[in-house]
Amino acid sequence: MGGMLRHKLDALGGNFFRLTLFVACLFLSMDQVFAASDPLTLSEYLTDVKANHRGLQSSMMTAEASSQRLDEGNRFYIPKLNAQIVYSDDKSPNVSTTFQGNQTLATKYSLGVLEVTPFGLSADLSYNLTQIDVRGASSLFLPDPKYMSASPLLSLKQPLWRNGFGHEYQASVAMTNAQARTAHYGAQFAAKLKIAEAELTYWKLALAIETEKYELESEARAQQLRDWTKKQVDFNLSNTSNYLQAEAALKAKRYDGQRARDRLRKAAIDFNSLRGRSTHTVEQPLEKATPEAVAALEVPERGQAREDFLAAQGHRDVAQASATLAEERNKPDLSLIASYGLNGLNKDSAQARQDALSTKYREFMIGAQLQLPLDVLAGFRLERAYEKEFLAAEHQVERKRFEQDVDWENLLADFGEAKKRLVLALDLEKVQAQKFLNEKKMHERGRTTTYQVLIFEQDYLRSQLLVLDSVAEVLGIRTQMKTFQGDFAQGVDR
Repeated sequence: MGGMLRHKLDALGGNFFRLTLFVACLFLSMDQVFAASDPLTLSEYLTDVKANHRGLQSSMMTAEASSQRLDEGNRFYIPKLNAQIVYSDDKSPNVSTTFQGNQTLATKYSLGVLEVTPFGLSADLSYNLTQIDVRGASSLFLPDPKYMSASPLLSLKQPLWRNGFGHEYQASVAMTNAQARTAHYGAQFAAKLKIAEAELTYWKLALAIETEKYELESEARAQQLRDWTKKQVDFNLSNTSNYLQAEAALKAKRYDGQRARDRLRKAAIDFNSLRGRSTHTVEQPLEKATPEAVAALEVPERGQAREDFLAAQGHRDVAQASATLAEERNKPDLSLIASYGLNGLNKDSAQARQDALSTKYREFMIGAQLQLPLDVLAGFRLERAYEKEFLAAEHQVERKRFEQDVDWENLLADFGEAKKRLVLALDLEKVQAQKFLNEKKMHERGRTTTYQVLIFEQDYLRSQLLVLDSVAEVLGIRTQMKTFQGDFAQGVDR
C-alpha cells in the first residue's frame, strides 16, 4: 500500500513528476555511483570479497593450513630410521702395543629403527658393521690386523618416574595438537567475522541507496510545494510567510539530501574496500532488502559451538599440557635400561655376518639410570606458574561458554523484538503516507496551511527512514546470529 500511495503522490501534477525525474537523473549523472546492469547479489558480493580481501584470504588460508596439522603431534610416535657412517682414527696409548698396536682405524656402518611408545618405552633396533684395521701390533700375536665386526643390537628404555607411563610424551603430543586447534579455530572465527562485516557492509550500502532515494523524493516534494506557494504569492492568493516557510523547508531538504549522498559515497567506499578496490563507484545496483521480506526472515540455525569458544578450549588444552610438562621435567629421571645384542668378528666379512646371527657371541645388559634435577625449588615455582595459567585458561573457557549462551539468547530476543518494530514501522509508514496525501489535497483546495503540509511531509519521511532503520536493525542482528553457524565463513546462509 505504501508503494501505491507514493505512486499517487508522484502523479499529483506533471510538474512534480518531471521535477523528480530531472533531479534523479541529475544526481546520477553527477556522482555516477552506480552503473546500469544486473543487480549484484549478496552471494556474489561475498564471493568477490573472498577472492580479493587479502586479510580474509590470510585467515582462510591459516584455517585451512592448521586443519591439516590437527594431528601433527601424533608424528612424535612415528618410527624413525637411523643411519650412520663413522670413520675413526685412534692413536690412544695402550697397555701393550704388541697385542693392541699403536693405531686403530675403523669405519662403522649402522642402520636402525628408533621408536617411542605412548606409554614411555623407547626401543632402538640397529645393525652395525665395523671394518677394523689395527696397526703397530706384532704379527705373531695378531696375524690378521684387518677384520670385520657385525652386531645386531636391541636397546630398550622404560621411564619409571619422570615420563612414567609416557605422561611427558603424551603431554607433548597433546600440546602440539592443541596449538594447531587453537590456530585453526582462531583463524576460522576471524574469517567468519570478516564475512559478517562484509554482509553488514552490503546491506549498509543497499539501505543507504534507499535512504538517498527517499531524501530525493522528499526534496522533490518540497520543491513542488515551494513552486506552488510562489505562484500563490505572485497572484496575491497567499502571504509571503508561507513562501518563506516552503523555501526554508526546501533548503533543509537539500541539506538532508546532500548528507544522504555523502553517506552513500562513504558506504560505497567501504563496500569497495572490502573487495580490494579504492573507488566510490559501484558498477552494479544491489538487491533490495524489502521490508516485507525482512520481516519474514527466520532465525538462523545455531551450531553446537562457536569457533572463539573452541579456540579458548584449545588454549586451555595447551596450558594444561604445559603444566604437565613442567611437572614431569621437575621429577627425577629413573629408568630401566636393557640391551641385547649378537656379535660376529672375523677377517671374512661374510663369516662375521654369519656369526652375528647366532647366540654364540651374545651380549646382554640390564640396569637402572637415575638423573636428579639440582634446582628443585625453581622447578616447583615453574610448576605453580604453569598451574595458574591452566586455571586462568579454564576460567576463560567457562566465561566463553557463559557469554556464548547469553549472547545467543539476547540476540534471539532482540531479533524477535526488532521484527515486531519493523512491522509497526510499516504500519506507521502507510498511515503517514495517507495522512500526508490527504493534507496535500486539502492544501491545494486552500483548506490548510503550508506549515501543516510541511509537518506532515516530514512525518512521512521520518516513517520511511524509520522503516529503513528497522530493516537495518533486523539484518544486523541476524548477521550476528549467523556467526553462531558452523559454516558461515564457507558459505552464505540466506
